[in-house]
Amino acid sequence: AMRAGALVCQECPGGSLVVNPPEPSRDYTSVWGADKKGHGHARSMLSSAQSWNPAKYVRGQYMQMDLGRVHTVTGFVTQGRHNFQEWVTKLGVIASADGKHWNEMGGLFVANTDSDSQVSNRIPYAVEA
Repeated sequence: AMRAGALVCQECPGGSLVVNPPEPSRDYTSVWGADKKGHGHARSMLSSAQSWNPAKYVRGQYMQMDLGRVHTVTGFVTQGRHNFQEWVTKLGVIASADGKHWNEMGGLFVANTDSDSQVSNRIPYAVEA
């Protein structure tokens, strides 16, 4: 179970801004109960009422976010399932500026340890995505 957003460069060097794309800008490999985007288990925006839950908890399930335009991405933020004891503890991240060519962002990252805390991770180098 996961909710997520991207950290993007606002005024580099300096601070990052959290981009939290709306539900229609997110895609999933599968969704528990085949819920439609924005409903039930297909709600992955940070601070949403629930979270994204895949149909099966197996390696290879993923969430994809369209940030609306190309940003300088410096990291990401994750959050577990609201009011429920489900969260992702480790994850990998890939990024693309065109949706065709993908780059790995540094192996596995440590994610959440509870359902509602937001965890920020920085990627090893900023990427245009």
